[in-house]
Amino acid sequence: MREARKDLVNSLIIVAFCGIAYSGILEIPVRGAAKTEADFFPKIIVGLLFVLAIFLLVKSIYGMIKQEKRDNKKERVDWQRLFKENSKVIYTFAIFSVYIFLLQGIGYFISSVIFLFALYLILMPGKKRYITGIIGSVLITVLLFVVFRYGLSVYLPEGKWL
Repeated sequence: MREARKDLVNSLIIVAFCGIAYSGILEIPVRGAAKTEADFFPKIIVGLLFVLAIFLLVKSIYGMIKQEKRDNKKERVDWQRLFKENSKVIYTFAIFSVYIFLLQGIGYFISSVIFLFALYLILMPGKKRYITGIIGSVLITVLLFVVFRYGLSVYLPEGKWL
Protein backbone atom coordinates (compact mmCIF):
# COMPACT_ATOMS: atom_id res chain seq x y z
CA MET A 1 0.00 0.00 0.00
CA ARG A 2 2.83 2.33 0.85
CA GLU A 3 4.50 1.80 -2.53
CA ALA A 4 1.21 2.33 -4.36
CA ARG A 5 0.66 5.64 -2.55
CA LYS A 6 4.20 6.70 -3.26
CA ASP A 7 3.70 5.88 -6.95
CA LEU A 8 0.40 7.77 -6.91
CA VAL A 9 2.01 10.92 -5.50
CA ASN A 10 4.96 10.67 -7.88
CA SER A 11 2.72 10.17 -10.91
CA LEU A 12 0.60 13.20 -9.98
CA ILE A 13 3.74 15.32 -9.58
CA ILE A 14 5.01 14.13 -12.97
CA VAL A 15 1.66 14.87 -14.65
CA ALA A 16 1.67 18.38 -13.17
CA PHE A 17 5.26 18.83 -14.29
CA CYS A 18 4.34 17.74 -17.83
CA GLY A 19 1.66 20.41 -17.95
CA ILE A 20 4.10 23.09 -16.82
CA ALA A 21 6.79 21.85 -19.17
CA TYR A 22 4.43 21.73 -22.14
CA SER A 23 3.29 25.28 -21.52
CA GLY A 24 6.95 26.31 -21.47
CA ILE A 25 7.61 24.41 -24.70
CA LEU A 26 4.83 26.34 -26.41
CA GLU A 27 6.82 29.51 -25.80
CA ILE A 28 9.74 28.29 -27.92
CA PRO A 29 9.62 30.34 -31.14
CA VAL A 30 9.13 28.58 -34.48
CA ARG A 31 11.53 29.93 -37.08
CA GLY A 32 10.70 27.73 -40.03
CA ALA A 33 14.38 27.28 -40.86
CA ALA A 34 14.58 23.50 -40.54
CA LYS A 35 12.44 20.39 -40.93
CA THR A 36 12.25 20.04 -37.18
CA GLU A 37 12.10 23.04 -34.94
CA ALA A 38 13.56 23.50 -31.48
CA ASP A 39 10.28 22.47 -29.86
CA PHE A 40 10.02 19.10 -31.66
CA PHE A 41 12.23 16.98 -29.37
CA PRO A 42 10.97 18.47 -26.07
CA LYS A 43 7.36 17.82 -27.15
CA ILE A 44 8.19 14.17 -27.80
CA ILE A 45 9.97 13.75 -24.46
CA VAL A 46 7.26 15.50 -22.45
CA GLY A 47 4.58 13.53 -24.30
CA LEU A 48 6.29 10.22 -23.54
CA LEU A 49 6.81 11.25 -19.92
CA PHE A 50 3.11 12.13 -19.67
CA VAL A 51 2.02 8.76 -21.10
CA LEU A 52 4.33 6.90 -18.71
CA ALA A 53 3.05 8.96 -15.78
CA ILE A 54 -0.53 8.06 -16.69
CA PHE A 55 0.44 4.36 -16.80
CA LEU A 56 2.04 4.73 -13.36
CA LEU A 57 -1.06 6.53 -12.08
CA VAL A 58 -3.38 3.77 -13.30
CA LYS A 59 -1.08 1.08 -11.89
CA SER A 60 -0.90 2.75 -8.50
CA ILE A 61 -4.66 3.27 -8.28
CA TYR A 62 -5.21 -0.36 -9.24
CA GLY A 63 -2.67 -1.46 -6.63
CA MET A 64 -4.30 0.68 -3.95
CA ILE A 65 -7.75 -0.71 -4.72
CA LYS A 66 -6.42 -4.25 -4.70
CA GLN A 67 -4.57 -3.71 -1.42
CA GLU A 68 -7.57 -1.96 0.14
CA LYS A 69 -9.67 -5.02 -0.53
CA ARG A 70 -7.09 -7.17 1.25
CA ASP A 71 -6.95 -5.14 4.40
CA ASN A 72 -9.69 -2.70 5.20
CA LYS A 73 -7.72 -0.56 7.61
CA LYS A 74 -7.10 3.12 6.97
CA GLU A 75 -3.51 4.26 6.72
CA ARG A 76 -2.71 7.90 7.24
CA VAL A 77 -0.29 9.58 4.84
CA ASP A 78 2.67 11.22 6.52
CA TRP A 79 3.31 14.09 4.09
CA GLN A 80 6.53 15.23 5.79
CA ARG A 81 8.06 11.77 5.57
CA LEU A 82 6.84 11.40 1.99
CA PHE A 83 8.38 14.76 1.05
CA LYS A 84 11.64 13.84 2.76
CA GLU A 85 11.83 10.52 0.90
CA ASN A 86 11.10 12.17 -2.46
CA SER A 87 12.79 15.53 -1.94
CA LYS A 88 15.40 15.05 -4.66
CA VAL A 89 12.71 14.20 -7.22
CA ILE A 90 10.56 17.16 -6.21
CA TYR A 91 13.49 19.58 -6.28
CA THR A 92 14.60 18.24 -9.67
CA PHE A 93 11.18 18.84 -11.19
CA ALA A 94 11.02 22.31 -9.63
CA ILE A 95 14.43 23.24 -11.03
CA PHE A 96 13.52 21.86 -14.45
CA SER A 97 10.30 23.90 -14.48
CA VAL A 98 12.22 27.07 -13.65
CA TYR A 99 14.77 26.16 -16.34
CA ILE A 100 12.09 25.91 -19.02
CA PHE A 101 10.77 29.37 -18.23
CA LEU A 102 14.26 30.91 -17.95
CA LEU A 103 15.29 29.48 -21.31
CA GLN A 104 13.55 32.19 -23.31
CA GLY A 105 14.51 35.02 -21.00
CA ILE A 106 18.22 34.51 -20.50
CA GLY A 107 19.02 32.05 -23.26
CA TYR A 108 20.33 28.53 -23.59
CA PHE A 109 23.89 28.98 -22.33
CA ILE A 110 23.32 30.76 -19.04
CA SER A 111 20.12 28.93 -18.10
CA SER A 112 21.62 25.52 -18.94
CA VAL A 113 24.76 26.14 -16.89
CA ILE A 114 22.64 27.29 -13.92
CA PHE A 115 20.28 24.32 -14.33
CA LEU A 116 23.03 21.71 -14.55
CA PHE A 117 24.95 23.19 -11.63
CA ALA A 118 21.80 23.29 -9.46
CA LEU A 119 21.06 19.70 -10.44
CA TYR A 120 24.62 18.76 -9.48
CA LEU A 121 24.18 20.35 -6.05
CA ILE A 122 20.94 18.46 -5.42
CA LEU A 123 21.86 15.04 -6.74
CA MET A 124 25.51 14.80 -5.68
CA PRO A 125 25.80 13.15 -2.27
CA GLY A 126 28.51 14.00 0.22
CA LYS A 127 31.19 16.61 -0.27
CA LYS A 128 30.53 18.82 -3.26
CA ARG A 129 33.26 20.07 -5.54
CA TYR A 130 31.94 23.38 -6.80
CA ILE A 131 34.66 24.01 -9.39
CA THR A 132 34.12 20.54 -10.86
CA GLY A 133 30.36 21.14 -10.96
CA ILE A 134 30.74 24.48 -12.75
CA ILE A 135 33.28 23.16 -15.27
CA GLY A 136 31.13 20.07 -15.92
CA SER A 137 28.04 22.23 -16.40
CA VAL A 138 29.80 24.47 -18.90
CA LEU A 139 31.30 21.54 -20.83
CA ILE A 140 28.00 19.67 -21.06
CA THR A 141 26.22 22.85 -22.18
CA VAL A 142 28.78 23.51 -24.92
CA LEU A 143 28.73 19.86 -26.04
CA LEU A 144 24.94 19.84 -26.31
CA PHE A 145 25.01 23.16 -28.18
CA VAL A 146 27.44 21.76 -30.75
CA VAL A 147 25.39 18.57 -31.17
CA PHE A 148 22.09 20.40 -31.62
CA ARG A 149 23.37 23.34 -33.68
CA TYR A 150 25.78 21.60 -36.05
CA GLY A 151 24.82 17.93 -35.86
CA LEU A 152 21.04 18.23 -35.84
CA SER A 153 20.65 21.76 -37.29
CA VAL A 154 18.35 22.77 -34.44
CA TYR A 155 18.58 26.34 -33.22
CA LEU A 156 18.50 26.68 -29.47
CA PRO A 157 16.74 29.60 -27.77
CA GLU A 158 18.70 32.81 -27.57
CA GLY A 159 18.06 35.15 -24.70
CA LYS A 160 18.95 38.73 -23.98
CA TRP A 161 22.54 37.91 -22.99
CA LEU A 162 23.49 34.83 -25.03
